[in-house]
Formats: sequence, structure tokens, C-alpha cells
Amino acid sequence: MLVVSQLKFSRADCPARTTIRLVAEEYIANMEERGLAAATIKKERWFLLDLASPLQNRPINEITPAELLYLLKPIEKSGRRETAQKMRGANLSICRALIFSIFVD
Repeated sequence: MLVVSQLKFSRADCPARTTIRLVAEEYIANMEERGLAAATIKKERWFLLDLASPLQNRPINEITPAELLYLLKPIEKSGRRETAQKMRGANLSICRALIFSIFVD
């Protein structure tokens, strides 16, 4: 019964947290609370907010894997494969955070 009431609360709260930007900011704040290094937080912010800026204000449920690939390909083609891989990992972290927080239907 408690899980059901939490689920209803989370779904009611969901419209306010549906953009990549809002979830990324929450994720970064969580990293700061955990006491991660400033360089790590700065790099994650760069991956999630700067490189993925075309997707920031779009609802998460409308973003497709092809759009993420579209962002990663130019980075990869410029020879920065490690940056592309880390950006992909940062975006996957956001997806995992959403799943665990029950923000995605």
C-alpha cells in the first residue's frame, strides 16, 4: 500500500521533472551531496548540460536513442571517442536515475 501511494506521488510530481535539464541538475546535486570531487562534477555537468544542450528542454519521454546518437556521432568523428563514450555513459546514468526514481512511465 505504501508503494502504491509513493508511486501516485511520484507520477503526480513527474510533469515538473520531465526535461533532461531538470533531471541532470538533480543528478548533479546528488553527486555534490555524496561529496564527489569538484572535477568529476564539473565534467558531468559539461557532458549533461553543455554537450547535450539541444535536448535540455525537451520532455524525456520524447527523446529517442537516434537523437542521442546524432549528438554523439560528430564528437566521435572528430576523434574524441573517449569523450563520446563518457557522454553516453553520463546520459545512461540519467536514465538509470529516472528509472530508480519512477519518473518515467
